Amino acid sequence: MLNALTPAHRTLLSNVVGQLAVSPTPDFRAAAQQLDSALSAGEKQSILNAETTARSQMRNAIAQMRSQSGRPGALPSPQATPQLDAGVILLRHALAVGRGPRPM
Repeated sequence: MLNALTPAHRTLLSNVVGQLAVSPTPDFRAAAQQLDSALSAGEKQSILNAETTARSQMRNAIAQMRSQSGRPGALPSPQATPQLDAGVILLRHALAVGRGPRPM
């Protein structure tokens, strides 16, 4: 996902994450909006595509594991997943990849 960003936007991401880390009252929504508004249309689309692909792969892996365990069950439909903008997705990955609850 970072490969989709220009060097300037990678620097912006690191600065935003650093500001959130030291802020006594971090505003995750404002930080995500700052990132989203700075990204180009191409960067946004690359991030959204990467997120869609990752979610699809996770859903397929979960379905396969459930099938193999003999506990098939319905997964929430992809439409039930809230649509996130590129800034939120990027910030979530930067802050908490695989580390439990996310701040937004």
